[in-house]
Amino acid sequence: MSADFFLDTNILVYTFASHAPQKQARALALVQDALANGHGVISTQVIQEFLNVATRKFATPLAGF
Repeated sequence: MSADFFLDTNILVYTFASHAPQKQARALALVQDALANGHGVISTQVIQEFLNVATRKFATPLAGF
């Protein structure tokens, strides 16, 4: 499997960063490209790190996990 880029934790966090619209837009574009075209990859460690940040450190933590 070959990919053009690696999605790290910061990219996932930036998808929720409404206070930084340019970073949010770029992060959303990368995630959409990875999902639609298979150009990006992600590791299970990144998913775990993101869930930790999203459920504990966001101003409004994600719930349901």
